[in-house]
Amino acid sequence: MKKIINSHIYSTENANLIHGYCRGKPGDDRGFEEHLYQAHNGAFFLHGKGGGESKYPGEDIVPLRDRQQVNSWLSANLR
Repeated sequence: MKKIINSHIYSTENANLIHGYCRGKPGDDRGFEEHLYQAHNGAFFLHGKGGGESKYPGEDIVPLRDRQQVNSWLSANLR
């Protein structure tokens, strides 16, 4: 997926996958998956997709503002 946010291009095809997390089972309307990526310029972002009642009803890219957000996400999702 590729998305432009505030004049920055975020692309899952051109970034390094760091870690992924899944919640729920396939077909679960509340289930979703998130993947943490790092772009070549050093920026981190989440790529998420999920069921219609999840935090990602469809598919989206969410930039992470700073290293603290990255560390917080990793702490919550590394298992």
